[in-house]
Amino acid sequence: MKIIEQYIYAIGQKLPLKGRKDVKEELRSLLLDEIEAKFGSDPSEEEVKSAISDFGSPSKVARRYSGDRLVIATGFTDIYYLIFWIIIFAMAVAFTTIFFINLFTKDLAGIGILMEIGQLVLSTWNASLSGIGMMTIVFIIISRFLRESKVDLEEDWTPKDLKGIPLGEEAESKIESFFSIFFLLILLAIVNLFPGLLTFAENSFEQSGLILGNRIEIDRFTIYAIFMSLVWIGDLIYHVMILKTAMITKPLKFFSYAIDLSGIIIFLLMVSDKSLFQSNPAASMPSILGFKAIFLLILIISSAELIVKGVKELLKKAEG
Repeated sequence: MKIIEQYIYAIGQKLPLKGRKDVKEELRSLLLDEIEAKFGSDPSEEEVKSAISDFGSPSKVARRYSGDRLVIATGFTDIYYLIFWIIIFAMAVAFTTIFFINLFTKDLAGIGILMEIGQLVLSTWNASLSGIGMMTIVFIIISRFLRESKVDLEEDWTPKDLKGIPLGEEAESKIESFFSIFFLLILLAIVNLFPGLLTFAENSFEQSGLILGNRIEIDRFTIYAIFMSLVWIGDLIYHVMILKTAMITKPLKFFSYAIDLSGIIIFLLMVSDKSLFQSNPAASMPSILGFKAIFLLILIISSAELIVKGVKELLKKAEG
């Protein structure tokens, strides 16, 4: 009957190519057997339609055979598109800032300004594509390896099935995660695409009349930038999970500690790496004034924050 073939075809369009033919043959056989069992060997068209309706919609039937084959898990879709726009906005802010820096520090006029505007648009486009591509990879990894405990409330289940769902502390603020994601993306763009901005910042500082005790060696810094980027990507994953779950589970908490500790180790290595900094001949005496002082300050603050978090956790366990 034509309507049966149309139904099987509709299901087939939602099945993966691999094994599609065999699944369609199996479904056809099951459906025909069910129709015959209910209405005999010569059913009317209305009876066939009733059997098809009971069998389920094409999408529902296809899901029984294909399972969840989404590249990005459904629960992450809204967050994915939110960060999609955050990336574009963050890159636009970063490169617009660079545009105005160049506008006021370079002798630009006429065609030079137009070229800078073109560079602004092109850089924003390229960086956004790279960021979105990286984000997509991260979301695919999260979807595949940080799977939730699945409880299908539409099928047979018992309250025992809820046992595997992890619970934790409720996240205090999603706004913090939004801003963290925004600034982490800007940091990733600057450190990986424009590390020379560090030298620009040093030059601008010295124009104020103050003398830096040291200047950063950019070639050496780019090595650390790779490891810093990995830590920041880990931090991005953490905040994405906070937005997704609105809850800090134990695994997520340990992951946060690991990220914080990794960042501290990297900044400790940077501060102690003599080849990362060049002595400034213009300085009258040795000094840590410069990015070395900034990195040291970040190291101290990060260490203090990790210690405070650890103490709070111990006190909470003691009270519990």
